Amino acid sequence: MMKSMLVVVLVMFGWGELVGATSGSAVAASSPYLPVATAPATSTLYVGESADALVSQNGGIGVFDPNNLAAGPSSVLPPVSIPQGVGGFTSVVLVGTTLVGLADTGHILRRFNTLTGSSVDQTLSASTPLGPVFRLAASPDASTLYLVGDLNGALQISAMDTFTWTVTKQMTVSLPGQHADTSVFPTVDPETGDLWIPGGDVVVVDPSTWTSRIILTNMASGQVAFVGGDAWVPVNQTLLEVSTSDFSTVRTIALPGVSDTGSAGAAAATPGAADVYVTATGVGSNGVDVDVFAISVATGVATDIGTVAEILDGVFPTPAPMVVSADGSTVFVGVNSFAWTAGSPYGQVSTIDTATNTVAGNTGSTGSDNASSSPYVTALVPAPTSPSPTQGYWEVASDGGVFSFGDAAFHGSMGGTPLNRPVVGIAAGPGGRGYWEVASDGGVFAFGDAAFYGSMGGRPLNRPIVGIASTPDGKGYWEVASDGGIFAFGDAAFHGSMGGRPLDRPVVGVATDTSTGGYWIVADDGGIFAFDAPFYGSPVGAGLAGPVLGMAATAEGSGYWVLGAGGALGGFGDAGNYGSMGGTPLNQPIVGMGTTGSDT
Repeated sequence: MMKSMLVVVLVMFGWGELVGATSGSAVAASSPYLPVATAPATSTLYVGESADALVSQNGGIGVFDPNNLAAGPSSVLPPVSIPQGVGGFTSVVLVGTTLVGLADTGHILRRFNTLTGSSVDQTLSASTPLGPVFRLAASPDASTLYLVGDLNGALQISAMDTFTWTVTKQMTVSLPGQHADTSVFPTVDPETGDLWIPGGDVVVVDPSTWTSRIILTNMASGQVAFVGGDAWVPVNQTLLEVSTSDFSTVRTIALPGVSDTGSAGAAAATPGAADVYVTATGVGSNGVDVDVFAISVATGVATDIGTVAEILDGVFPTPAPMVVSADGSTVFVGVNSFAWTAGSPYGQVSTIDTATNTVAGNTGSTGSDNASSSPYVTALVPAPTSPSPTQGYWEVASDGGVFSFGDAAFHGSMGGTPLNRPVVGIAAGPGGRGYWEVASDGGVFAFGDAAFYGSMGGRPLNRPIVGIASTPDGKGYWEVASDGGIFAFGDAAFHGSMGGRPLDRPVVGVATDTSTGGYWIVADDGGIFAFDAPFYGSPVGAGLAGPVLGMAATAEGSGYWVLGAGGALGGFGDAGNYGSMGGTPLNQPIVGMGTTGSDT
């Protein structure tokens, strides 16, 4: 298991939540900015399963260990109950820490909180007509959920705000000679943010202008991959490389051995690699095998690297979605089959080792019922592990000036702008692409893609604000006052506070428990108060020199450190002791602390 490491330099930095500081202090914040080169591995693979009335199956979402697919799911997230008696999910996406499944009805979303395991069902509705929805996709910053559906034979695309979970925009696209294809898998270009919807026609939606264009018509296309600044679109028996800037076709790559009756199904590209992988049917002598091709981006040569499924005892396989692990080491390949004689559908998940280009077939059944008759695979969703350490951090001064170091990007600051009260803290936004500053009067200033969700600025406070911490998904934050009062904004839930209770000493900081979604607050005498977060101990009476300045949680949420003014550290839970500045002469006092993501 990855462990957090504490980094201390007069001001401490790295991955983690900001701790509080006294008014007017300069505080260095945690920076969860994640370079592509250090993308984490995948810790969980979610497998969406559809329903099938013929065999009375409800589907669900299987939770797999990606390193041991053959063991089957460790658990199955339950399906949505619908009047017909079967549920299942036709599409599943991960939006921050929320797993969203679309029920077979096309009008029910189930949102699973991956931190708490709780779920909420939502019936889709909008002020304008909302037709049956058949697929979901999420924007790169997780702020928008795209709903792709059918409205009287035309393609309907809706945008849902993932903070309010309401539909904010819609468009209808008439398809020339085609109807909306319910079997397609829409994907989002991670560089441009454009939504690509394959099918009989390929539609591209620009979310910045909320406009669409049809770039390929009357073609049977499959799941799109993105690499090298281009889109790779499976079309019939070929793979098209299409420019994402002007949408012109760069080249057409034939898939050797694919018969006229076969077709390409899904494509996936590995981060930082020169290969695109695509599945296709009609490769074998019987015409219904599903093979995987590796395509060299440099040469355009397609090589058949193996079979993931083949016709057997009247069972006919077809390609399902493909996804790549976050570190690019593995491609997960979905395959669905149907036995016309027995009426028993089943799905399987195979893998490609991208280092050796080897294929392992049928390594894991979806298995919500049993291996021989499990529901169709409708979605594969990899969930990353905790991010690895960053190489940068921010410092914030009491006038609101922000100073960026290493790979932490500068997104703006309040420096040079008149302030009612001094800034006392900073917290990293989602993905490290922004941050919030907080002033002692509770005013919050948002920069980059850190959204403003409200503040205590202009409201009566019994005591000044001393710190801020963000929620695990970066869609909310807590402010803490020196009397222990907690103020929650965005998706930050209120779990309790010390406000209104007698305190021996003032509160100086707050930290988030990423494992529970709760938080800890700390007083300057070292007293720790836990709210929906485990208590691992406190340094009260432990002899930390000087008052406590703040605290920081480990990345796993199973412990925390407490920092004394003299630089001494107290570690609790799984917070290891890596040394401190305690007892070392300092030119200036310690004022803050944070954590990196790993010691590996």
